[in-house]
Amino acid sequence: MMDFRIHQTPGASFVYVLPLSADSALIEYTLFTATLLEKKVYNEELKYYIENFLHINDYSIEEEEFGIIPMTNVKFPFMNMEFLILE
Repeated sequence: MMDFRIHQTPGASFVYVLPLSADSALIEYTLFTATLLEKKVYNEELKYYIENFLHINDYSIEEEEFGIIPMTNVKFPFMNMEFLILE
């Protein structure tokens, strides 16, 4: 489930937690913004969430990933078919 209780500046943000076992989980911070932030900002938001919303202070981050998903507000043509092939 997406948790939108975190800071919403400079863009729409959420965190989600995927439990992997009784004592480990994938916790991802996602931010929609026009520009990238400094890496430390992402880490600070993740740390804040873990400590203030999950109430966990004794933890370690075992792996990190970073990705950029291009987003657009361009309207795509509507076609009445199962698949739309964009060239």
